[in-house]
Amino acid sequence: MPGGGAEDLGAAGKVAVFLGAGASRTFGWPLTNELLPLILEGLIERNLFHDLRINDLEDNRNDRELLTKALIALCPGLELSRSFLSENENRLPLVTSLLSMLDFSLSSGQALIAGLSSDEIREARMLLERAIYEVIEHVETETSKTNWPPREPNEWTTSLVEWLDNLRPISDIAIHHFKL
Repeated sequence: MPGGGAEDLGAAGKVAVFLGAGASRTFGWPLTNELLPLILEGLIERNLFHDLRINDLEDNRNDRELLTKALIALCPGLELSRSFLSENENRLPLVTSLLSMLDFSLSSGQALIAGLSSDEIREARMLLERAIYEVIEHVETETSKTNWPPREPNEWTTSLVEWLDNLRPISDIAIHHFKL
């Protein structure tokens, strides 16, 4: 193998790249078990759902209230306080489990959250997805009051893009080799 690059790997035989669940950790992105604590921190600080391009202040506050109600119903004993979060940060459920519970509730028609309609449960699920995005979101700058600002990659996304670009030759070889 002359250069030892991706092309040589592909020429040598079949190539497969498997990434573990923590692959994004290399780039500073939070792991799954860190997402719920970050979301709870945003709810405690009342800075989750603060983007006025999506909702006004009152709607963002209502979104925080609905997500809080859903999370407390799904996690008995959950308290939105700094002391609770610091004492229980490593004992919280995974956000993926909460998404699955909400999905089950919606698909089965079983109300897992007393007092919420299926539309509110659907909204709570979307808010949980939005919360996940917001805790890992890109740094944004506003360019005008009428246009969405351009996305500026943060330190994590810049590293991730570079890493994925380095994988592209390997994936191109695999596509060619396996005629995918």
